[in-house]
Amino acid sequence: MIKVIFCVAVLAGFPFLAMAAEETVVTIRTPEVVNDNGMAYGNKLIKLALDKTVSTYGPYRLTEAPRMTSAQSKQAIIHNSLTNFVMKTSYTDSLAKQTAFVAFPVDLGIVGYRVCFTSRETKENLAQVKTVDDLKGFTHGQGTGWADVKILRENGFSVREVSHREGLYLLTAHGSVDLFCRGTNELLKEYQEYKKFPDLTYDETFAIQYPLPRFFFTSKENQDLVKRLDDGIKMAYADGSLQKLWLESYQDSIDFVRLDKRKIFHIQNPLIKDLPVDYQKYMYQP
Repeated sequence: MIKVIFCVAVLAGFPFLAMAAEETVVTIRTPEVVNDNGMAYGNKLIKLALDKTVSTYGPYRLTEAPRMTSAQSKQAIIHNSLTNFVMKTSYTDSLAKQTAFVAFPVDLGIVGYRVCFTSRETKENLAQVKTVDDLKGFTHGQGTGWADVKILRENGFSVREVSHREGLYLLTAHGSVDLFCRGTNELLKEYQEYKKFPDLTYDETFAIQYPLPRFFFTSKENQDLVKRLDDGIKMAYADGSLQKLWLESYQDSIDFVRLDKRKIFHIQNPLIKDLPVDYQKYMYQP
């Protein structure tokens, strides 16, 4: 909420109330893993949206939340334990009932095209996969509390949940899970970061696609912030600055993944039944 300070001034002999807006403090996520830049785009977009709206909503200041997992961050939002805390995460009907969100797909839907880390040994077996049913013979690793867990399970896949994301790369490299699937926009930087695990590689033959709109979520108490971010994001989309930031952040990984050379297995997302379809006009189409 924007706080207002009132002061008395005199103009032409008459007092009037002049309003000066205090800065709005907005709390953003800190990466779960040191030196991880996976949250950079989302945090830059928050800043861009706030910059676009300074003239109408006033100044702001960004502050970082303590390092938390995705599940912990969601609880912080639900309980409103941090000032104007905002996180980018996948929409689910359940989360939407407990929070407020900006109904714009932050990543333009590219994250719903999932490409998978795997071990060098498992990669050879994946080359034989022809159908979704073939793929169901492989186990998936996913983070605790991630929407992907329920999506994959309800589509018939075996999933192991892990509380800290870095552990997923190690388990995949060792073959404790067969696949750790990431967004097309995420794969390249993470592959470069986790080359320290020599047995970790990535599949080059398929992608799993499901609608996975990621929105900015915050507490229900922060309706002013939701409106400001919604206004700012749509202004940035209209003038092209959002698309410019998106390309700067993701184009290298999109080119690296080469979706046009992969089999695309489409599955359903059962967690978005209550979500209006307006967001779909902003979704990426390869």
